[in-house]
Amino acid sequence: MIDFNKIVNKLWKMRGEFIDIDDISDIVDPDFRKKSLNKRSPTYKVLYRLKGSNILIPIKQWLYYVPESENINIEWIVEDGYWRIVKKILSREVWGEYFISGNKALEILMKDYSAPKKLIVSGKDTTKNLQISKTYSLSVRPITSGKKTLNRNIYSFFKRYTDSLEIDDQKLRIACPELALLDTLLIRDTDNGIDQYLVEKFLKRSSKILRREILGKLVSMKYITAINRLRSIAQDMKNISVYEMCIDIIKQEGGGCFVSGEKTSKTL
Repeated sequence: MIDFNKIVNKLWKMRGEFIDIDDISDIVDPDFRKKSLNKRSPTYKVLYRLKGSNILIPIKQWLYYVPESENINIEWIVEDGYWRIVKKILSREVWGEYFISGNKALEILMKDYSAPKKLIVSGKDTTKNLQISKTYSLSVRPITSGKKTLNRNIYSFFKRYTDSLEIDDQKLRIACPELALLDTLLIRDTDNGIDQYLVEKFLKRSSKILRREILGKLVSMKYITAINRLRSIAQDMKNISVYEMCIDIIKQEGGGCFVSGEKTSKTL
């Protein structure tokens, strides 16, 4: 293990950064760290001193911030470094097996990178609810198909319809426009329901980029209710192209669910 003052000097060079317990272990005892990922006794002893001296500020259980000054506001630090923190958490907690979907993905696609109070991401296996700070939380949920396809895990299928986007110098996996839109049209929060304003805003800006082939493949696995909601919104907005695309998808990939008595485009 290297001298404590040398550890402090190394951390001072990392001021303004977020580091995890593995990063600290590498600094504290690099030779030992290469031999074992489990025996962290030297790390914990030094970590106690580093926190006591305010050289490291805890963000969550294994995540720390190297402060640039003595007087800091944790909530402000979290908001300012939000996407760096999210990337650290997702890399560690789900080993990078995730994609951001739903409302926040739709906002990101419209260049809104603000920090949501609660970020919901789709993951591969287990559900995880993680508190980042008093204000911010992150929920990882496995993605499953509907009853028709036995509610099986379809994360690997849906991951094909995601893209890697850079936010604040962090590469994050985001749902493609079609997947983000359909996911936004699912009701997860019974108190707030669907964010129809967000959906309409997206359609006004970007409805022409929607790909019928991808929407159809997604609906064949899930999202029959969501495509019907999209059809209804497009009808109200008099967006004929999206409306007719939805009708065709419902008939072809959705088994014709909920389209009896539909108006034609001429009556829109």
